[in-house]
Amino acid sequence: MKIHFCDLCNESVPQADLDEGRAVLVRGRVICAVCEGAMSKGPGGRSEHGAEARAEEVGQDTTIVDPSAAPPLPPRPQAPRGGGGVGTALASLALLAVIGAAAYLHDWIGKRDQRLEEFFREQRAERSAALSDLEARLGRRMDSTRVRVDELAKSLRELDARVSEAASATGETRALLGAKLDEFADRSETLSGLAADIARQGGVLETLARTTSTLHDDVLRLVGRVRDLETGAAAGAAQGDPVSATLQEQRSPDWLPLLGDLASEDAGTRWQAVQALGATRDPAVAEHIAPLLKDPDLFVRMAAARILGDLESRASVPALIDALEDAEASVREAAVVSLRSITGKSFRFDPAGKEADRAKRIRSWRDWWKKEERKAAGSS
Repeated sequence: MKIHFCDLCNESVPQADLDEGRAVLVRGRVICAVCEGAMSKGPGGRSEHGAEARAEEVGQDTTIVDPSAAPPLPPRPQAPRGGGGVGTALASLALLAVIGAAAYLHDWIGKRDQRLEEFFREQRAERSAALSDLEARLGRRMDSTRVRVDELAKSLRELDARVSEAASATGETRALLGAKLDEFADRSETLSGLAADIARQGGVLETLARTTSTLHDDVLRLVGRVRDLETGAAAGAAQGDPVSATLQEQRSPDWLPLLGDLASEDAGTRWQAVQALGATRDPAVAEHIAPLLKDPDLFVRMAAARILGDLESRASVPALIDALEDAEASVREAAVVSLRSITGKSFRFDPAGKEADRAKRIRSWRDWWKKEERKAAGSS
């Protein structure tokens, strides 16, 4: 069996007393049942700690003695009757025994009070150390909290500055949007004016279409008359008429009267002349149509580029290559389509591409055409 010793009276304490609760452990110290009873209750059933506390308040040194904890006094001897000397000796022995027991009890109580005082002193020291540690922890926590509060205050100031900047930027953006809306309104008015102009031009085009239809009928009648004259001239030449043969040789092409319309001040007239010359399918008209690739009217330039491709005239290739530099993408597209139809080459020219890319592809077209011209000159 494991044996412990009381830290107050140094008496042995079996492990069974600790297991059954007759002895206790206080902060790792073993206290036997007697010391535990003396600590918990004083004389008259009052708490010893309460008595010591009151004694400390008035500055008195109070020693609490537990009669049950002190060793029992020996019974007082009875003096025998009739023997005075023997009775006195026995009384003296009894007195010595009482004095010895009192001395032992006083010594035992002094040791117990000293141990209790040491115990309470250690308890106060532990509590003081715990309080100091707690104060240190609270101080560190307060310091860290103060630092965190400062950081949050700084973050709030930065956030306030950002909000102010965002509000200023929003005001600038609102002003910019207002300016853009005003510009859009101006462009809308311009587009409305252009739409009105297009509507007016549509009426002009309808008039031109009617005029073209009338001219077409007139041309057909003139062609019929010219054919009749040709037939008569051919018949006269067959019969040996020299005048008819000369007329047959000097006969001018049917589209010759249309060349005058190419120089008209009216863009619609020039456009109709280009269409009519293209309808003849005569390659000879290509040299008259090619200069119109630089016409001031967009539709005339587009018609000229398209018809030169339909005629498949290689003589108009240089003019079509120059048309690849036109300011309008629609003209550039018509020109590159005609070049592909005539030459079978593309050089990956994109009419809607960037200007630098278009310039690079145009140089490829021109270099290729120079080589073709040198080949043609060498073969001839």
